Amino acid sequence: MTMVDGIVTKDKLLKWGKVVNGLCVLCNAEMEPRDHMFFRCVYARRMLADLHFGSLCRDSWVAIVAPGIHSCRRPIADRVDGLIWCIYCAGLWKERSRCVHGTSVRIAEELVRETILDLNFVSRNNECLEEGLRVVGLDQV
Repeated sequence: MTMVDGIVTKDKLLKWGKVVNGLCVLCNAEMEPRDHMFFRCVYARRMLADLHFGSLCRDSWVAIVAPGIHSCRRPIADRVDGLIWCIYCAGLWKERSRCVHGTSVRIAEELVRETILDLNFVSRNNECLEEGLRVVGLDQV
């Protein structure tokens, strides 16, 4: 759903005539379209930096996702990046949903720690992925 901009962000709810505060629940600084939530939000940028994706920060979904579409045919490092990216997106959306439903925002470091635990769980029993996480320094919490 995220790939085709099908997630229901607050900016979409406003366009549909729903009465909501359109600000991003993670930073409360800007409206919440998909690209803000995953790339421009200070909370998201902090997570990306802590996951060693800081150099990949772009301002749009297409700029970062398009090159990775065929990552299954690329070296293991690209597959590790893809795995990190997927778990990052899922974790950020989950945190956003928690906040929308009344829970306060956790500090980004807590969510990064949870994301690293998820990465290590997913890579368990896959030597290539485990090695890839070791190389980028995400094999331990």
